[in-house]
Amino acid sequence: MASAEDVRWHDLRDGLEFHAVHVRQLADSTLAASAALARASGAAGRFVWAPHHPSETLVNSIEPDDQNLVIDLMNIAVLTDGGYLAHLPPPKKSFAVPRTGGESYLNLYVTDYQSGSGETEARWEQRPPTDARGVALARWANSERKFKLLPLPHTIGVVHQVATAFQQLQATAEKLRLKLLGGGQSEYHRLSLSRQQATELGPLIAQLQRLTFVQATTPVSAVLVEARMLAAELTGWFQYLRAKADVRSSALAQPDALGRAVFGALGAGGLAEYMLPLASEPTDGQQMLEWVTALGRGLEGFHRVISGDSDEDPLTAFATFVPEPWPAGMGYRYSLENRGSEVTLRCEVTAHEEPEMMWGIGPAQYLPALTPALLNCVEPGRYQVQLGPVRAQDADAVVVVLDTAGAALRVYALNQ
Repeated sequence: MASAEDVRWHDLRDGLEFHAVHVRQLADSTLAASAALARASGAAGRFVWAPHHPSETLVNSIEPDDQNLVIDLMNIAVLTDGGYLAHLPPPKKSFAVPRTGGESYLNLYVTDYQSGSGETEARWEQRPPTDARGVALARWANSERKFKLLPLPHTIGVVHQVATAFQQLQATAEKLRLKLLGGGQSEYHRLSLSRQQATELGPLIAQLQRLTFVQATTPVSAVLVEARMLAAELTGWFQYLRAKADVRSSALAQPDALGRAVFGALGAGGLAEYMLPLASEPTDGQQMLEWVTALGRGLEGFHRVISGDSDEDPLTAFATFVPEPWPAGMGYRYSLENRGSEVTLRCEVTAHEEPEMMWGIGPAQYLPALTPALLNCVEPGRYQVQLGPVRAQDADAVVVVLDTAGAALRVYALNQ
């Protein structure tokens, strides 16, 4: 008589003992059936809702620390390329890129119950996995000195960082929609429209509203259809405004649906730098995050244009320091990479008393010669100054110094 270990669980008959090995076989068969279902539904290789932890507010939270080469993961649930669930439950887990530099892919593997109790293993490797039970979660791009999130979310709300960016996008879309609905002659004039032509804004308004209807459980494939339609409308309007500002094409530029479609076909060429990610469809998680952020930035820029403000990008200081002449002050360094050759900055300072500001531009690794900047008081406690335009190289950085650390500084780059 064959031993129990030689009999598959589904071949058992009365009189044969049901061993633990058969329990593991049953579990593996169930996993294989679930994986097949995941593949059939198109969810394989995607982030999904983390099971067993409904009280956790952070689902699929990925926090990269590019400077220290560490990526933090919290409550991860992602399906492997074969549809198996790779799950890293709380608490938060940190993974540092190996100092050897050869292993740049953080891969997750799901073991079977016969050999590994069905647990998820994580390890750095040189290449993405080829095993159906494996999935590449993130890659360290050494040339760019940054982490890249690889799997796409299955639904728009399933990755914490993407969900947060999309919620901000929806809020910006609603703000712009209400602005367009309440538009008057001044708003139409800024869009180079007559009152009779204002009806051409209807498709944009409708697309903005459709985006606000998207729920956290909406599949990303459906979200991208709506978002790309909105991106095409937005690109068409930006290119129309660009054409109207050009003396050579102003008379021929029309805001009707056909004209906007022609302008939209031009893509993001000639537009602000933040529009460039919208020229292609995201194919991985990092591109998805950048794409959603870019669309939100585009809507914010369009809102600023019709509000009569300059389109601009907020800058974040990549380094701070204590300036020698002002030991009680604070210095800030801002990167100008991908800003173009000519840069104009707008600085806002919030302080109880007017501070002294110095600024300069030069190679990022050095402290440039600083010159005074005369602040204008726009209201009590708030000051503003515009710096430039100046010529800059990609390797250049702007240094702004305030003589008091108690002042809050915000810096914006104006898009030309």
